Amino acid sequence: MEKNREKLKYKNYRLNKIFDKYIISSKTDLKGIITEGSSAFTDISGYSKDELIGESHNIVRHPDMKKEVFKGLWETIKQNNQWSGEVKNRRKDGSFYWTSSIIEPDYDIDGNKIGYISIREDISAKKEIEELKLELEKKVEDRTKELESLTKNLKLKVEEQLKELRDKDTSLLEQSKMASMGEMIGNIAHQWRQPLSAINATASGMKLSNELDLNTKEDTRDNLDLIISKAEYLSETINIFRDFLTPNNSSKEILILEDNVNRGLNIIKANIDSFYINLINKIDYTKKTKIFGVKNELPQVIINIINNAKDILIEKDIKDKYIILDLNINDNMAIITIEDNAKGVPLDIIGKIFEPYFTTKHQSQGTGLGLNMSYKIVTESLKGKLYVKNTQNGAKFYIEIPIYLD
Repeated sequence: MEKNREKLKYKNYRLNKIFDKYIISSKTDLKGIITEGSSAFTDISGYSKDELIGESHNIVRHPDMKKEVFKGLWETIKQNNQWSGEVKNRRKDGSFYWTSSIIEPDYDIDGNKIGYISIREDISAKKEIEELKLELEKKVEDRTKELESLTKNLKLKVEEQLKELRDKDTSLLEQSKMASMGEMIGNIAHQWRQPLSAINATASGMKLSNELDLNTKEDTRDNLDLIISKAEYLSETINIFRDFLTPNNSSKEILILEDNVNRGLNIIKANIDSFYINLINKIDYTKKTKIFGVKNELPQVIINIINNAKDILIEKDIKDKYIILDLNINDNMAIITIEDNAKGVPLDIIGKIFEPYFTTKHQSQGTGLGLNMSYKIVTESLKGKLYVKNTQNGAKFYIEIPIYLD
């Protein structure tokens, strides 16, 4: 019996030692003055037992803890109820630690309340993780707002850049139109030269015949018919140039490819002929290939490329100058080719000729906008391809345009 009591006593001793070493606990009187404290309490607080005993439990209170928390704590335990919660405490060296605390009244053997007892668990690591999580969430939130702001600013910059590019494209188109005005006037002059000469010669002959009284009714009728025919040709030429130069609303419609190519040739052919350039036209105009695009854009491409070939042929003083125009259908693509015999494009610039303002001509001869605008028309408006290759004789431009399928 005595041996069992000794064993039980030793067991309680061991449990108390373990409790004292690992459990953060303390006892206070009814006013909150510390009467007992475990070794675990002294270890975590940094105070010795002598420094704790007799001191108010406020010795470990951290100023970050709101007064309302302790007010609620005291109201609860004074009513003989248990209080639990998380408390931030201050060590002797000024650092802090967190505990999950349970505080309840302490009674003597007769049931009289003599103070309060507190059991605590160190949750500093948990709180550190929570604070780190909050910090990370704050950083994520801040970075998200920063990214949203950057995205918004980037979107605004992209919109500004797109507007600038659209304005630049419009400006380039207008410059291209203005740059081609001189060429258009030159083309009109070439178109009109022969009909005006014929009208002048016929009118002069009629005047001379009338003075010599040699005119017959048949001669007068025939001469007037010739003048009317030439005048109608001049009128038709004016209509062609007016339609070409008049701004349109850029609305797309179904077009006949062959008619549009011929429309461009009608504007430029007289100019080509005046430089004794043989225009070899292999296109079958009885065929009616449908494409989808803006009126007058394809004729402008034809004019720009043929004008470019004409200038190179003249610049290089090629003998027996020629330009070959052809059209082939491959699957659902119409392929227009324009080939000259000007010995080709130098390899160091062949990849640049469609860039804006790039030109090998003198400033008085061109702006470098014609091929660039042709490229934009074919690739952006007509949804096709425009490229150039060197052949055995010269440069060969390829204009690939999707065929409109009903």
